[in-house]
Amino acid sequence: MGAVQEANKALIQRWIGPADEGPGPFLLSDAALGLLAEDAVWHLPPTAEIPGIDDSRTVRGRQAIHAIQRRAGEIYDVATIQVEIRNLLADGDWVVLQYLMRCRATNGNDYEQEYLFVFEIHDGRIATIWDYYDTLQVSRLVL
Repeated sequence: MGAVQEANKALIQRWIGPADEGPGPFLLSDAALGLLAEDAVWHLPPTAEIPGIDDSRTVRGRQAIHAIQRRAGEIYDVATIQVEIRNLLADGDWVVLQYLMRCRATNGNDYEQEYLFVFEIHDGRIATIWDYYDTLQVSRLVL
């Protein structure tokens, strides 16, 4: 595999990996801003619900994406989040990440969910994210 693919995989491993300080994955930390392009776009499933957000299907801009990610602390017990990478594939500027997340929701329910992300990487930063998961399960167990 080429150097670009390896660098892009390493970027996504960093993004989903453990935070440097504190609990939870790195993507929930303020330092994760540096992994996102300024004009990054995050496409969520059309039925995704994020408390306090009217239309969360497409989130535009590094700050808006980070704000949505930080809201995870409102619905998940971040200290209990465990991530198991199932597949991490790269082809040029494209990376596919499949992972299992286990944690406890702040409402006390146990939560386990498979996620699939497709990333487009430009100049060493995440430019676009397509996010796929079972939104009904989130609604039933977490919200």
